[in-house]
Amino acid sequence: MDVNIFVETTFDDGETRRRNIGRLCCAPDALGPVNLGLLLDEAKQLLRRLREAILQEQIYDALTARRNCDDCGRRRAIHDD
Repeated sequence: MDVNIFVETTFDDGETRRRNIGRLCCAPDALGPVNLGLLLDEAKQLLRRLREAILQEQIYDALTARRNCDDCGRRRAIHDD
């Protein structure tokens, strides 16, 4: 079995980004009572990746919103930010 875990972010302007934050794979013959479900170490890694993805998207969204000029509303060049 192969499980891919994605985070999909939709911004106010309609842009959608999709990021793969994890993959769990387990051979059918390796299934047993010990490794059924999500192990604690795997869950911690997924949570860390989820937090990173959310933080990066929040920073991107905030910086993108600030790129517009307060006076005229036009988008500034990156070096003018």
